[in-house]
Amino acid sequence: MLNFVITSAISLAALLAVYYLLLQREKMHRFNRVYLLASVIFSMALPFISIPIYVAAQAINPIAVPQPDLPVMHMSAEVPVSAIAETPQADYAPYVIWGLYGIITLVLLFRFGKNLWRFKVLVTQNETLPHQNATLVLVDDTIVPYTFLNYIFINKEAYTARRIAPELFAHELAHVTQRHTLDILLIESLKTVLWFNPLLYACRHAIQLNHEFLADESALKQSTDIITYQQLLLQHISPKNTFALASSLNFGITKKRFTMMTKTTQKNRALLLKLAALPVLAGLVFALSTKTIAQQPLPPKATNGMPLQDSIAYKKKRDAYYSGVKVVIDDQANNVYIN
Repeated sequence: MLNFVITSAISLAALLAVYYLLLQREKMHRFNRVYLLASVIFSMALPFISIPIYVAAQAINPIAVPQPDLPVMHMSAEVPVSAIAETPQADYAPYVIWGLYGIITLVLLFRFGKNLWRFKVLVTQNETLPHQNATLVLVDDTIVPYTFLNYIFINKEAYTARRIAPELFAHELAHVTQRHTLDILLIESLKTVLWFNPLLYACRHAIQLNHEFLADESALKQSTDIITYQQLLLQHISPKNTFALASSLNFGITKKRFTMMTKTTQKNRALLLKLAALPVLAGLVFALSTKTIAQQPLPPKATNGMPLQDSIAYKKKRDAYYSGVKVVIDDQANNVYIN
């Protein structure tokens, strides 16, 4: 468990650093969405990836260590009470830590399920209307429009009086068609289990802000007047928080979001920034997933292709077989005789 937490945290921290330093300020929101989701999934899977690297084992020559002459100690048969080893006390710290972790996780899981149930209640208790690829949920409360799955929650009175601008519908429809809720559900489900990891909270904020960039981009296709659209957003600023799992219209209405509406990124620059993430991924895999394994070297071979130790044993057997044999050379043609 500890190895999983450390490895995934290091990986996610490195990938988020690349995002905040290189990618966040650029107008390539679709790639950024894929990058953020892939960073989370990659970091969660990295601890389970193991790539072996085999290296030749080095022979270690034994070193003789001289043994010093130790004095002989004579001990009495009577052992003092203080010398008797005390019984080790049980370590309850791991049980306490795991108990607290389990309690907090259960509370967060309950809250996660409760938030899902609240959406179901809102849908069943209020009037719903089909609208293009979404379903409008008309609620009596004065709310800022927000989206969950394919449901767009809006104020019933404002909808009946036709006070909701088409750009706002386009904004919320972008959340529906691009399925932004699935990204949020993924991060929120991970947060219920890894609630102690602050990087997931930073990642959640980055993902949701990128969702708003995407929705703004889609809404601006309906209206070319950026100033009017920005004023429309400012009119709907509300300090009241919506559901944690929803995509809210007024999330992150800051100078950064307004600046992104007028920003452009050249294709060559975007390509270079995308490629910059590859060395980081390769470095994380090499640093955190490779495992060096010492491999026994193959035995040396003789010139005939036979292993050297087998060749030596063969020669010994051959010499033993022919030991004591007398060899006589009688070459009558050349008149050579050796005895």
